[in-house]
Amino acid sequence: MCAGDEYMMMGGQLAEAGAKYSESSYKASMLSMQADQTRFASKQRSQSISRAGERERGAARAAAGASGATIDEAALRVEDGITRGAERDAAMEMISGELEARQLESRAMLHRMAGSNAIWEGVIGVGATGFSGWKGAKGRPAPSYHSEAYWAGGAGFEGE
Repeated sequence: MCAGDEYMMMGGQLAEAGAKYSESSYKASMLSMQADQTRFASKQRSQSISRAGERERGAARAAAGASGATIDEAALRVEDGITRGAERDAAMEMISGELEARQLESRAMLHRMAGSNAIWEGVIGVGATGFSGWKGAKGRPAPSYHSEAYWAGGAGFEGE
């Protein structure tokens, strides 16, 4: 049998586990949201880089046309280089954003696991406290489920 202070301790263990779980869940949701925002921002930056590359390519083409020069192989190479550079930079921005988002999601997963572990820690702590309270009930007779007092609605202790 557990004494009142042991019940209080068990309640405290469960409350602490619940608080740890709530804190971990909150941190995990914040990190997940930050990962989504990182993905969105990197996509926006990538699109901006692509648009800037297109503007630069258009400006190079306009400058070549305004000078009266014919579009030859060298001009096409310059234009191609501008396009490739812009697309490479845009792709690197997307990859960088995805990497950062995945790192944030990994941290969120670790917080979720910590919250789950906190719940199990609380449950195991309650079980250990209950067992030690039952085991430490010295001087009190053990309940007997075979006694007449138990079946008659009494306390269930022999000799009562």
